[in-house]
Amino acid sequence: MRRQRWQKHLMQTCCGALIVFSLSGCITTAAEKPRLETPQPPESEEVIFESRPGGLFLSFYEYRKLERNIIELRRYIDELTAQIEFYTGEIDEQ
Repeated sequence: MRRQRWQKHLMQTCCGALIVFSLSGCITTAAEKPRLETPQPPESEEVIFESRPGGLFLSFYEYRKLERNIIELRRYIDELTAQIEFYTGEIDEQ
């Protein structure tokens, strides 16, 4: 008989603890607002144009550097645009 009481008490304690832990994760405060991280500024590689009689010349490797720079700038612009849209939506809600 005594053993059954102990098991019943243990079961009640465990269930109570599970309920408390599961509900504690749901509690949020109104002061917590999601914040976006500042995007990393673009890292650009130096592109060297060569002067030729017909105009400027860009070698294949320099062209690839220019292409990577453009891709990096587009990434930066997209991240900044996303932040502007996020914070504009937050201002509109208030």
